[in-house]
Amino acid sequence: MFLELGQDFYLKAQYCFGRAIKLDRKDVEAIADRAHVQSLWGKVDKAVAGYEAILRLSPPQPEQFLLRLAEECLREGRYWEKGVGALSEVLCRVMGGLFVQKQIGFLPIRPKAERFVPSKRMEVGYEASSVLVRHLMGLKRYGDAAAVVQALHFFIAKLRERQTRFEEESEEQQQLALPLDLVVRFGICQLYLDKLASALQCFAA
Repeated sequence: MFLELGQDFYLKAQYCFGRAIKLDRKDVEAIADRAHVQSLWGKVDKAVAGYEAILRLSPPQPEQFLLRLAEECLREGRYWEKGVGALSEVLCRVMGGLFVQKQIGFLPIRPKAERFVPSKRMEVGYEASSVLVRHLMGLKRYGDAAAVVQALHFFIAKLRERQTRFEEESEEQQQLALPLDLVVRFGICQLYLDKLASALQCFAA
């Protein structure tokens, strides 16, 4: 839709967001909106710089901006490591740094991320895992993609087994499950890895 409005819209949007940012250098929403418009117009370098600027401001819930940064970075092969690093940080924030380090050994983990404790914000964990698995499969790294899904499955199992004092928390835990797209992708990875029995079990679930 935005692209159909033409270059004039893009320039006006850039100008408006730029004015808002000049008035408040810490206006996270204005910086994010400008980065989004830049992304729509293929200005990946500028979009990446925008999301990185937001993260330097230490927003209270950085996961959404880490995910946006990762999506932008993974659109360009030269930003692969930066994109995977952003997804790694999201997973560390959700499942805990030490858990991710142990279960997904190939992921780069920055020293500060090792200290993250589980937040159980599963929605962003599902999204980060889905993005990472999709890109790994695109590179035919089926073993690594499967390892991400297995780690998430193991973490969910640990949450469901944990004793809680409150009934509403127990009900929430019982609703925890791998998203269908990750189950299907895991099954496909198992086929590529010649693990037929495991793949059939996934598709039958």
